[in-house]
Amino acid sequence: MEEAYLKIVPLVILVVVLISPTLVRAANYNVGVKVGDWVKYGQVTVTWSGNVTEPSYVTDEKKVDWLKNGG
Repeated sequence: MEEAYLKIVPLVILVVVLISPTLVRAANYNVGVKVGDWVKYGQVTVTWSGNVTEPSYVTDEKKVDWLKNGG
């Protein structure tokens, strides 16, 4: 009897492990931002480290609050 138990229990565990992932379904999510939408970012920090004057693109990036999602 114990011998049969030792054969059946691992088989049952194997079957449960193989079948259980198929019972879980992934949720579908729709992204709320589409191409062409404007997006406001939270806190964005831009820093410059160098021996020369800060380039204009770094200065411009420091002023950015909104970006247009371009695809």
